Amino acid sequence: MKIIDFKKGLTFHTRTTESVFFKEVKKILTFLGVSFTDPCCPGAVTNVTTSVIFSTPQNNIAAGAGGAIPVTNYLTTINTDAGGDAFTLANGTKVGQLKKILLVIDGGGNGVVTPANLAAGTTITFDDATDYVVLVWGGAEWFVVENSGVTVA
Repeated sequence: MKIIDFKKGLTFHTRTTESVFFKEVKKILTFLGVSFTDPCCPGAVTNVTTSVIFSTPQNNIAAGAGGAIPVTNYLTTINTDAGGDAFTLANGTKVGQLKKILLVIDGGGNGVVTPANLAAGTTITFDDATDYVVLVWGGAEWFVVENSGVTVA
């Protein structure tokens, strides 16, 4: 099974559309607006190709620093001091771009992230260490696809 070709985007080949893996990939791609046709008969090969950004570098923003969270990498870890910290998040650069933000050290105050455009809210608040959110850029706004302990308001 071939999953990712970094030069061409995401390519998915499978022998069946009944696998749990295929169904999960299909849900994600459908959410991202990727259209494709299921095979006409059992055992046929399904090929799905789309452009998705995968990046592995990460950065850390120290307590008391706040500021802009970069969209040029996947993971940003943040830390807060007793007074809390404010962060901003610019728009994504490509539909399907993923961004994970993780609160590592809770110094007593909350971490508040204000994205330029966020579906279903204007801020993301981190209260405790290990709170995190995973966002996907939909072309006009960030969508929350995974939330562990954060408040979106």
